[in-house]
Amino acid sequence: MALTVGREGPSSLGPSASLSIWEDPYVARFLGDPWWLVVRRGHRVVGTWLIPIENTPEGPIARRAFRALPYASPWFADGQPSRRRVVWTALLRTIQRETIGLELPLAPGFHDYGAVSAVGGFLEARHTHQVRDYASFLTGLPSKARNHLSVAGRQVTIRFRSDATAFDFDSAIVDASQEQIARRRELALALGTQGKILVVEASVLGRIVGAVLTVLSANQALIMHSWFDRQTEIRGIPTLLMVETTRKCLEERRLDLVDFEGSIIASVDEFMDGLGAKSIPYAFAYWYPDHQVLMQRISDSLDIPGRGR
Repeated sequence: MALTVGREGPSSLGPSASLSIWEDPYVARFLGDPWWLVVRRGHRVVGTWLIPIENTPEGPIARRAFRALPYASPWFADGQPSRRRVVWTALLRTIQRETIGLELPLAPGFHDYGAVSAVGGFLEARHTHQVRDYASFLTGLPSKARNHLSVAGRQVTIRFRSDATAFDFDSAIVDASQEQIARRRELALALGTQGKILVVEASVLGRIVGAVLTVLSANQALIMHSWFDRQTEIRGIPTLLMVETTRKCLEERRLDLVDFEGSIIASVDEFMDGLGAKSIPYAFAYWYPDHQVLMQRISDSLDIPGRGR
């Protein structure tokens, strides 16, 4: 039976417990003007893709006009590789017909790379850091992180919240417009009403000196935003926040994993490595029909602030 691919209106239902946050049509209204592509075999839905779209004077591009979510891979109903490939190819061909380019991060665990190359795309390797077992993570902390954890643990009070109303987005998000920060705040507040937000706060003598905001979806935790007061003389606050977030999610909430969220900024990546968290690869997909444009966009990736040449 032939496949059909259509652009449909995202569902008005609340977040799905089975979908990762970047797969869930519930978040479409916080992504600007995305497309919701649905693949059917007969009446059966076999694939979906929530695609951020940037509308340019030259035409639509499948890319994030602003970074509301870290990943944007599709969802497939079938785990069989050849059937997944057929669905994935149909989605990619639709993008090639209806847009002038593609620049989107796929997700950890989404390794259907062959179809992207087959349609003329290019894949850039990136990575995130994940933890699945809290006890192993804690015992595996390097000595420097252990020292920081001990120092901060004696002087800092930790508090947990289930909503984002008090989270300081302006401190956590840099190099973004006020409109973009507002979009991320709106997303976090909406997810908080669904019980899908965890905020971990660190305070000293009643003053908040740092916090981590985590999204909970599909039985995993995705750390989205964090900040700490760099004027505070106490060492180890970021380490304490990450460890307490991991403990809460894996030990108390019994989630499957904590994703520390990928970063191509060297200083952030070094901090994550310094916690001993496992590096997990994912791909960033590019496609443009003009190879000169494609090569320019790859070159631009090398010049992202925080990367060195």
